[in-house]
Amino acid sequence: MTDTQYNSKVWLMRMWDHEDEIKEYRKRAEDMLGAKIPAYDAEKIPGGADTNPTETKNIEYASLMFEIEKKENELYSENILTYNVIQNLEDPKLRGILYAKYVNRKTWKQIGNDFHYGESRIKDLHLVALTLISKFIPKGDNK
Repeated sequence: MTDTQYNSKVWLMRMWDHEDEIKEYRKRAEDMLGAKIPAYDAEKIPGGADTNPTETKNIEYASLMFEIEKKENELYSENILTYNVIQNLEDPKLRGILYAKYVNRKTWKQIGNDFHYGESRIKDLHLVALTLISKFIPKGDNK
């Protein structure tokens, strides 16, 4: 893989970490909903804390949901940008491979099945697509 191909790949994959982070946040939110909180009675707690565990959990859950929504909006915007950059390729096969890999996050095997090619042929076409897409990647975004 050349430097140009590598840089194109890095740019196309830039939001995958956000998607993983969203999945992690969603898992934490599900765990919070499933967690049992003991009944709160300030009079029965010696030295009594003034905080209600249920209220604290609800506040934490709400802020977590806000973070999820914020990350999803970023991911959506970046996926649109990625889609628009890929749209610049003239060859529909190369566009399709890049959409499948970087927008739909399919595996090489799934892409090969979709295009009726072996994985090695798909990977070869992928390298060609990475070379061609490099000139359409916005300058300053190429890390």
